[in-house]
Amino acid sequence: MGGSKHGVICKTRVGSKWIDGGTLCRTRSSAPGPLGMMLSMVMGGTPVEDEATRKKREDDKEAARQRAEDETLLKWNVELIASSPFGKSAEGVKVVRALRAYLGKRQVLYGGTLEDSRADWDSETIRLNDNYRGKGLQTIVELVHEGSHVAWRGGHLKPKDPEAARLDDEADETLARKNQLAIYTWLRANKGWLEDEGLERRLQRTGGHSGG
Repeated sequence: MGGSKHGVICKTRVGSKWIDGGTLCRTRSSAPGPLGMMLSMVMGGTPVEDEATRKKREDDKEAARQRAEDETLLKWNVELIASSPFGKSAEGVKVVRALRAYLGKRQVLYGGTLEDSRADWDSETIRLNDNYRGKGLQTIVELVHEGSHVAWRGGHLKPKDPEAARLDDEADETLARKNQLAIYTWLRANKGWLEDEGLERRLQRTGGHSGG
C-alpha cells in the first residue's frame, strides 16, 4: 500500500489472524509503494539516472580521460626538452626543473589563455592554447617560454622601483624568447616538424639566430 512502512510485520504488531494454521509464525512485508521504493533505493537499490546526471557523469569521465592523456604527453614533451642541447645548458636545466615541478603539482594545463594567446603564466599555473593540444612543436616551445618566466622569477625578486621593474620585465621576456627560439631551431633541424609562422618571423627579425 502506498506510503506504508517497509519491513517485517509480526504477530505482536498485527494480531493472531496473521498466523497460518499449523505454523509457528509468519512474517510479511508491506505491499510495494512510493515509500517502500524510496527506502529500497537508500538500502542499495539502483535509482533511475536522469539525463542531466548521466551527461555530467559522462562529461566528468571524459574530462578525466583527457587530463590523463594531456599529462602523459606533457611529461614526454618536458623530457624531450631535457634531452636537447638547450635542456642541458645552464638556462635549460633551470627551465626543465621549473617545468617538472609544475607538472608534479598538475599546474600545466591546456585552455583558458588570456585573449586566446599562445600561452601564459599567472605565477601559479602555466596555460597553453587549447589549439596546441596534440601539437608537439607548439607545446614544447611555449613550455620553454613560460618555463623560462618561472625560472627567471624564481631567481630574481621583482623590483619595487617602477623603472627597475620595467627593465626586469624586459630582460625576463628577452631571455624567454631566446630560449624559445633555441628549442625551436633544434626541433626544426632534428625532428622535421612543420614551421611555426610566428616563430619564423621572430627568427627573421633576429637575423635567423635564436638569440636576441
